[in-house]
Amino acid sequence: MPGSSCIFCRLTTDRDEPTFIFEFEHSTALVNFEQRDYPGYALLLLKKHYDHVHKVPQKLLHAFIEERTHLAAALFKAFPATTRMNYANLGNAVPHVHEHLIPRHDGDHNAGGPPWPARAQKKLADDEYRAIAARIRIAL
Repeated sequence: MPGSSCIFCRLTTDRDEPTFIFEFEHSTALVNFEQRDYPGYALLLLKKHYDHVHKVPQKLLHAFIEERTHLAAALFKAFPATTRMNYANLGNAVPHVHEHLIPRHDGDHNAGGPPWPARAQKKLADDEYRAIAARIRIAL
């Protein structure tokens, strides 16, 4: 489902998206909607559409991992209470290669375990997502 039918393909080029953080050479970073339990939770979307990690050329995959590492460092800096970073590459809901970067804090929801199941999320106002994105962008 590459191209206009893939929501993540569209989001990789939408600079007006309130959740937009930063455009790397091979990926685009966005704030994830789920901020209640995991402040700073971000997504990193590969710009080029691949539906499975094993289909991504090795050189591109290595570059994507480097960009993920750079984003993770920024999340630790922007959200100093972060004690761990959880990474998830699922692709179940959106079959487009992307990573979830989930900052974890002592005593957070599901502390000591996986970040799921998450509690019901309340969507923030666009300005709140823009503020979170700006906080992370400053740390990049």
